Amino acid sequence: PPSRHAPGDPTAAQTWLDGVRHRIEIQGAGTFTVVDDASASLEPVAADLLWGQILFVFLALPGVLLALATSRFAADATAEATRRHMALLRSRGATVSQILRVMLGSTAVVALMASLIGSLLGAALAWLRFGADLSSANPITTTAGTIAVSVALTTALATVAAALPIRAQLQAELVVGRQEIQRVRAPFWQRYYLDIASIIAAVAIFLLTGGTGLHPVFNAEGNPTVTLALTSFLAPFLLWLGVTLFLLRVAGGLLNRGGGVVRWLGAVLGPGGELAARSLQSRAPAAARTVVLLALTVSFATSLIIFDATYRQQQRVDAQLTLGADLKVTPVGGATLADVSAVAGPGVEAATPFVDRIVYVGTEAQDLLAIDAQTLPKVSPLADSFFDGTTSNEAMAALAAQPDAILVSSETAHDYSIVVGDSLMIRVPDSHGVLMTVTFRMAGIALEFPTAPKDAFLVANLSYVSAQTGNDNISYVLARAADSIPVAAHQVASRLGDKWQVSDLDATSARLANAITSVDLAGLVFIEIGFAVLIGAIGCALFLLAELAARRRELATIEAIGGDPGQLRNAIGGEVLVMGAAGIVAGLVVGGLVGATLLQTLAGLFDPPAQLPTLPLAAMVGLIVAVALGLAGAVFIAVRALGQLSILSALRER
Repeated sequence: PPSRHAPGDPTAAQTWLDGVRHRIEIQGAGTFTVVDDASASLEPVAADLLWGQILFVFLALPGVLLALATSRFAADATAEATRRHMALLRSRGATVSQILRVMLGSTAVVALMASLIGSLLGAALAWLRFGADLSSANPITTTAGTIAVSVALTTALATVAAALPIRAQLQAELVVGRQEIQRVRAPFWQRYYLDIASIIAAVAIFLLTGGTGLHPVFNAEGNPTVTLALTSFLAPFLLWLGVTLFLLRVAGGLLNRGGGVVRWLGAVLGPGGELAARSLQSRAPAAARTVVLLALTVSFATSLIIFDATYRQQQRVDAQLTLGADLKVTPVGGATLADVSAVAGPGVEAATPFVDRIVYVGTEAQDLLAIDAQTLPKVSPLADSFFDGTTSNEAMAALAAQPDAILVSSETAHDYSIVVGDSLMIRVPDSHGVLMTVTFRMAGIALEFPTAPKDAFLVANLSYVSAQTGNDNISYVLARAADSIPVAAHQVASRLGDKWQVSDLDATSARLANAITSVDLAGLVFIEIGFAVLIGAIGCALFLLAELAARRRELATIEAIGGDPGQLRNAIGGEVLVMGAAGIVAGLVVGGLVGATLLQTLAGLFDPPAQLPTLPLAAMVGLIVAVALGLAGAVFIAVRALGQLSILSALRER
């Protein structure tokens, strides 16, 4: 059978089907008519797959960049100790090539082992969470190829990240490398204000492109494609880069002028707090990098939470638009306006009649939605974004105030050059199905409407349509549930019996969950947020451990002259408190900005687009608590390392 040879990729399968159809048609020399139902089914699947690839680009790649930033941060955290160690080796006769082989070789081995362990853990987690989906896509080859690529790229990039500071240190004079304290020059980006320039460029690009989102388009063969213009990435990327560098500038400046921090920590934690503030002040560049790493992790998690919450909200809106309300009650053998009262009762808070008929505008068939403008807003979700140049309340008021008023879709208004106030002659079926001409007057443009198709449709007053055509039959009744939707649906179905069919919103949402735009992202988002929190905790632990390694003699001296171990623990806790608070606050602000930009860029994913981002307070509080627990774990690790400090061996170090 042909299906045994069809490709697994929906886009490739659609192209393959086109080829099969063309071969059949050419063999029949025009005498065959091929009906290709498979291609019609593959088109939306291929478009959904394309959206999945776009989601990967915009949601997963920031996590990869965050991991690379952590790798570079780890290299910078040990740069001072490495610098003195390499200078000592050079003074004792080691050549530059020997040092490079040892340093980079050890880095590559560690990176290889770590990336292999991480890739295996990631693959295991993916199989546990998405095993059913992965099993349908050549799982062994896909998993093995992904692990191989991840290990190779991670090892190479981690080695490069370590090679950059090592190369710079080996190019310096030997006497400079052996100095305990070095004067650090401000980096290039800070001297030339590239952070400010990046933010301005991001805002300018976003405004110049009009904030337009990505939308898949279909080529001549009907296959969905998308053009990811450079501007699609530039605005979010430059915003994240610019704000991150700006935070690094601000954090470093505040820590350098840490008089207020000294007084505050001293009042809260006593002498240990003052020691923490002075330590942060003396190591402002390294502490600022830790603050920025925390801010990046929190901003990454925040943008994911905002995107997921808005995604869930728009899933609900999409289901509501498809069904029309909480409940849709359809008569089996037909019903009239008089039968609407039968739907009202236990389980129903409000109900409204609804008519969906095929009418003709010129020669074009369109859906006419005849409604009761007074009761529909009490039942169906009507957002201001559904209408062009007006609000939902104003649109319904315009319909209610003028019996012959009609709202037309944007496509209809464009195709027929219709403006507000124009008369429309529309052929509408009467009670016997005979088309009769009814005159309407345009009152506005509807971009979306409950139960409406995505292209051309019309919205008019039910009372006027019934009076003009003598047809008071209704298509269905939309109702708002008085209780939980499943309970209300059961009550209505039990009360009305077999003469009515009851559809509810929860069942519609489940039915729509076969598209990538309706897939529950909760599992993927949870994994990525956990990854971000872990990265932040590891970064803070790296800073503390590197600081302990660099200050062994200093800390040993403090203990030797009678310093209280509790004060040293307070000092570590105070440093984490300042860096954690700064990183969390900055990350929440940056994450909100990036999340809003991301939603605008991916506006085409939502139908209709989200008016405003959704901010779930419970999830944000959970994120803050998770980050705080991760930082507490970093403090615990550092305190244990401090407890294992040998005073005598540390004092003998040179």
